[in-house]
Amino acid sequence: MYTIQFYFLVFLAYSILGWMLEIIDFLVTDHKIVDRGFLIGPYCPIYGVGGVLATLLLQKYSNDLVVLFFLGMIIFSVLEYYTSLILEKIFHARWWDYSNKKLNINGRICLNTMIPFGILGVVVIRFVNPFFFGILSSLNPTAFNIIFYVTATLFLIDLAVSVNILSVVGKENRLALKDNTEELKELVIDKIRNHGWLYNRLIKAFPNLKIIIKKTKEILGTNIQEYNKKQQKIKRKADKKIASIRNKYDNKIDKLISKYNKKLMDASDKK
Repeated sequence: MYTIQFYFLVFLAYSILGWMLEIIDFLVTDHKIVDRGFLIGPYCPIYGVGGVLATLLLQKYSNDLVVLFFLGMIIFSVLEYYTSLILEKIFHARWWDYSNKKLNINGRICLNTMIPFGILGVVVIRFVNPFFFGILSSLNPTAFNIIFYVTATLFLIDLAVSVNILSVVGKENRLALKDNTEELKELVIDKIRNHGWLYNRLIKAFPNLKIIIKKTKEILGTNIQEYNKKQQKIKRKADKKIASIRNKYDNKIDKLISKYNKKLMDASDKK
């Protein structure tokens, strides 16, 4: 039986390994180093969660490569899909998008990633887990606890700060109308640039960041203009109505005053 602390360290190890894989992937495909992940430190938590899930669900199939491949493909694909969905719901932003890839599902997963996920499932169970487990199991209780508490503290601080940074994205997006048809990141980028290197790191880590809003600045500007026009129109109508009512009652009052004065004059003449 492994403890929660043990699985946390497995999570952390795979998060760091995933971050390294993302760095290598960008280096190979885009020929540049990109600091991936939405956390400040060298973590990609989705890989950490995937590593723990694979350990819990696939370890018993370690001798069957075919089962490992297909179950790994399914588990990691489902994880990627729902991670994208949850991040989108929380922060109103899409962090990756496969809409331009063939055989994709809502732009969240695609065949190009599903096959590597299957291979990754085999590699995790057959090769990486034995390596990680061997290292962690060889530690004495004191060293194990020191490593756990130090890394857990650093990770939780990182998580708290990074989520606070990401909340800026969510706050900005709540000001706009949601729309799935346009890609716009200018508003978020401007906001992030104004808050220093931590925010800049987020944009560099996600160069294909998709904000699910339709030209926020244009919409907000248009809405404000339309609102002002409507307000002016309403004000003109109200002023016109008030003036009409005022004229109407002023005329009635003038008639009543004239009628009253006439009666006074008639009464005076009779006397």
